[in-house]
Amino acid sequence: LEPVQNLRYARRACELLRELGQPDPEAKIRQILSKATSCFNGWSGAEIWDRWVVPPHDPCALLAAHGAFDSLLHGSDGPLPVHGRMLHLSLQRLESGVLHGWITVYDPEFEEHHGYACLAWKDFDGNARVRLKLSSALPAVESPVRLPSQWSAKAQAMWGDKELVLADLSIDKRREWGEAHSRKALASLLGAYQTLADKGRPVLADLDALGVDAPDFLRIPERVMLEARLSAFVEAALEAPEPAQVREARDLLERARKLGVAGQLWLPAARLEDALRRLLSQVLTKSDRASTQAILVLLDLADGAGLPLDKSSIENVANRLRVEHLHPRLRQAKISSREREEVIGWIETLERLNFDCDTERDILASLT
Repeated sequence: LEPVQNLRYARRACELLRELGQPDPEAKIRQILSKATSCFNGWSGAEIWDRWVVPPHDPCALLAAHGAFDSLLHGSDGPLPVHGRMLHLSLQRLESGVLHGWITVYDPEFEEHHGYACLAWKDFDGNARVRLKLSSALPAVESPVRLPSQWSAKAQAMWGDKELVLADLSIDKRREWGEAHSRKALASLLGAYQTLADKGRPVLADLDALGVDAPDFLRIPERVMLEARLSAFVEAALEAPEPAQVREARDLLERARKLGVAGQLWLPAARLEDALRRLLSQVLTKSDRASTQAILVLLDLADGAGLPLDKSSIENVANRLRVEHLHPRLRQAKISSREREEVIGWIETLERLNFDCDTERDILASLT
């Protein structure tokens, strides 16, 4: 894995050299690698370069595909920011929902525009597909309604054989869209689950009194209702959670633990990460107990549901909290009760993010 990763860094350096108008060493690197043989599978270095290092799709075209899929599935038509670039869409929706037109990828760092002719559609099984072509003219297209049996062959003949599907998109974008679809489905099914939960709640209480584990068909509707309410708390944490909302979220999480479903909760991981970063940034500028408590609840939710949070960016903000706020406060000769409460909240937050705060606790204990 590590040698392949290093080779990918080398190839990215080649790309940057090309973009800057410098000599491209990629062919020479590949020639040197061709003399090496893998002890793992017998491939030459050149084969490893072609199969594992060179991406299957042009990176710029892959960015354009994000815009095509976004427009096809969500109806987006305005400029879309994707990974530091801006996508400008000029797509016409034909009959059968086929999209046909242009997508321009603008790179503000290099002030470059890359234009792609685009064809996007859903096949007869409902799978979204995109074809892109660097072209000065827009290839013609006929609706699959008129030519259903020949559609795929004609599209390939006129647009090339490289086709992109949703699995080709970046993992961040796929997670974002997956969460959006799940939230929409949850909202549409909530009424039915509420009815099931209401009917099953008395039975759950009886089984709990008997000390008997409840079967899944009784626990699942209650779990879904907890997911909906906790997801609503995550959305509230993106704004400004009230103390009552924080207390309710703690009660809901405790309810999930008692029901035995705390580790099975579905929660929007990306939104939860955003809420954590926003609350930590808020504490940096204006500390309040509700925000620090909300951070702890969100971390409990993430741990309980086993969400794969990207804690590195969160920890960067937390380290600023430690250096810019906690340490200066602890250097004061005296500390008020309100300030002590704030410091305790900061320390609890940092410890939940795996910071060692034993020294800070000792200093706090010595202050009057």
